[in-house]
Amino acid sequence: MILAKGITFELNSMLSEWGLFSVVPHRTVQKFIDSPATPEEIAIDLKVRYLVDGRVQKSLNQARIWATLIDGVTGQSIWNSNRSYAEGNDLDIQGLFARSMGQELDSTMLQSEQERVRNKPYGSLTPFEHYVLAVGVFENQSERAYDVAIRHHRKAIELDPNFALSTGHLSILLHISTWWSPGVELEAIENEACTLANRALVLSNAQANSQAWVIVNVNGNIGHTVWGSGQGAGDSSTPIGEA
Repeated sequence: MILAKGITFELNSMLSEWGLFSVVPHRTVQKFIDSPATPEEIAIDLKVRYLVDGRVQKSLNQARIWATLIDGVTGQSIWNSNRSYAEGNDLDIQGLFARSMGQELDSTMLQSEQERVRNKPYGSLTPFEHYVLAVGVFENQSERAYDVAIRHHRKAIELDPNFALSTGHLSILLHISTWWSPGVELEAIENEACTLANRALVLSNAQANSQAWVIVNVNGNIGHTVWGSGQGAGDSSTPIGEA
């Protein structure tokens, strides 16, 4: 069905652009359509952790869409959704569903990953797992939680200096930490936040880019640095992506 394919392509594109999880191309999974293989077998073949399955029913201007997120290790469903649309063309419907579903999938997979890695030994964590834990701790919205999240991001970047997700998120956390940091440290912290934001902007991960842009929007004091090439306020006009 055209609508089903459209939803698949749009959802793949959206999740790939957000960059939090790698997405297997649609053409790679086509061989499993109507396959008797179990979710665990498909996950092993594709070398993935999560699978998304769904179906579409359409009659005249009405459409009903079901989707489920499956843990490829256990074979268990960890998220389900069904939506009905009474009007709109296929393009409108696939766009609305893909956007709402994409956000829920991203959030659900992130929570699942947080649960998976929470009890792993610190020394065995990968950069992505440090990022996952940092985001989970960050959601507690406390000074101590911010400090723990910052340590996780720093470790992720130590393990992989090009890890864009932690680079972008750390730039934001450092800026927020200036709200309670001693005055003597503010300039150094903001300078580091600016450097990380610049770095995030030139890395290829769209998720880190969008997070780094938050700094431009919320803090005019360092906005000029994010957009600048490093000379400082007043004499910097070259966008960092082109410098």
